[in-house]
Amino acid sequence: MLWLYQGNLSAAPELLAEFPVNTDDRPFVEYSAPVTHRQKRAGAARAFTGPELVAFYDALFAASPPERDPVLEGLEPALRERPRAGLAFYRSRVQAAHREAP
Repeated sequence: MLWLYQGNLSAAPELLAEFPVNTDDRPFVEYSAPVTHRQKRAGAARAFTGPELVAFYDALFAASPPERDPVLEGLEPALRERPRAGLAFYRSRVQAAHREAP
């Protein structure tokens, strides 16, 4: 499952500064999801996927590379590279999807 881990968000708070924090007492995601879903279907909003998400992960890796990530620090070097492998896989899928798109 380490290939799904994309970094320590607390190492790059500036990447998320403009977004509200979702907490138990302020469930922003749960209450905004129906509105966002309708906006997406109407073409007025987009999902945070594809090239935009790859760019976000690149910025997160720059702020907290796996070799300095406290979540990964106790792991052997080969295991610490799995998040990079996960990003490489996702990047390849995004590139393939954009080549196939009309």
